[in-house]
Amino acid sequence: MVRPEFFVKTLNDNGIDFYAGVPDSLLKNICAYITDNLPADHNIIAANEGGAMGIAAGYHLATGKIPVVYMQNSGEGNIINPLASLTDKEVYNIPVLLVIGWRGRPGVHDEPQHVKQGKVTTGLLNTMGINYAILPKDEEGAAKQIKIAVDYMKNTNECYALVIEKETFDTYKLQKGDITINKYIDNISKLNEVINTIDKNAIFYENTKIMDNLNYTLDDFVYYLEVLDKAKIKMDQTIYNESKDAVKIITIHKSKGLEYPIVYLANNKDFVTPKLKEPGDYYIIGKEYFFLPLFSDPDKEANLFGLKFLDNEENIKADREEKLRLLYVALTRAREKIVLVVDKEPYLGFDNSLKNEINYFKEKYKANKNYVSE
Repeated sequence: MVRPEFFVKTLNDNGIDFYAGVPDSLLKNICAYITDNLPADHNIIAANEGGAMGIAAGYHLATGKIPVVYMQNSGEGNIINPLASLTDKEVYNIPVLLVIGWRGRPGVHDEPQHVKQGKVTTGLLNTMGINYAILPKDEEGAAKQIKIAVDYMKNTNECYALVIEKETFDTYKLQKGDITINKYIDNISKLNEVINTIDKNAIFYENTKIMDNLNYTLDDFVYYLEVLDKAKIKMDQTIYNESKDAVKIITIHKSKGLEYPIVYLANNKDFVTPKLKEPGDYYIIGKEYFFLPLFSDPDKEANLFGLKFLDNEENIKADREEKLRLLYVALTRAREKIVLVVDKEPYLGFDNSLKNEINYFKEKYKANKNYVSE
């Protein structure tokens, strides 16, 4: 495999030290390395691949040096216009080294959305007249191929593409996670009062994708959200409507009268298991009611008392009927398909579940004055 530091150093030895683009999962180790080791103004994360090409062209016109634009192959469509109307040899003849992650390569298993793009990746480059090579996975071969690419660009002032397969680059873990997050927050903060909610959400979404591609952890993402909150950046989501292709989380009560193509029904155990709530609530245990008030004593710890109520068959029946009505509502919300999400543990039946719940309460409150009795 090719070490990220070797790849970047080899490019630097050939006079290339400026990068712009959109991070990709196949390039995440390279992206992480340049984030940690290059100045921020030499690694510009663009909103899309076409924007990155514009930045790269401007850099070349200002410095005369060759820039790198990195992307996933799904971004090839976004660079067709700048390639044809800006960098092409028949227009301004600007050399740019394209580093393209090859998702969906024929013969290599990948997600379905990458299959078609994988088939046309090199064909699009041929159509646009871009010379390319698949970067070798050994460092000696990679160095030779980089030299060939650089010599070609210097001699012709044309673009050249290095196509990157899976498992080309060795692992590199990002070191500057919080610094990069703060940079994103700063960028959104400056735009907070100027752009509308939809654009702000788009920026948030793009930043989140970039964080994922750069190997950020879930803790990093939580930190990102916390800093957003501290910066008082409003990230209100547009209201869901039926025409949107989205997932909606909704209670059964609020779903009455609505329909959805596919419905996932969670917590099915609630329909058949007695539900015990917090101290101070009433709950049904079999055919008996319990009320568990919490008392405080200045000289002692809080004590929990279980008070047994008389049977109330009518209320118990009404509770079960309401659960059945809710289940019917839930099951009839789906137009095409409903998926029932169940516990890994097998259902023990109402009576056994009841005993388990009672035992749980007995154990939980065994230090109190009175046990919850059966």
